[in-house]
Amino acid sequence: MQHFINRFHDHKFDYVLAIPPFLDGGYVIYDLIADDGEVKVRLDSTRDIYSSDAGLQLTCKAIEFDNKGTVVVEQCTGPESVEVSHYSLFSFDPTRK
Repeated sequence: MQHFINRFHDHKFDYVLAIPPFLDGGYVIYDLIADDGEVKVRLDSTRDIYSSDAGLQLTCKAIEFDNKGTVVVEQCTGPESVEVSHYSLFSFDPTRK
């Protein structure tokens, strides 16, 4: 994940498909596409039996790890040009390989 974030900061194209494990429910699939200073986030929650929606799409200007190991995006625009200042995506231990 850090490699993806580094390439984003270098304004290089990259793509990550993340499927974090959950203890209950199904899976939420994250498509992250970095391209020329923007990161596009597509969240597909249709496979999570406890989800009430089909997902989310954001176009963001920043992506980082926070101090708890959560991947967060900032300065985002969502559907219908709705502004989203900060959105937490998923967490994991970035030191594990």
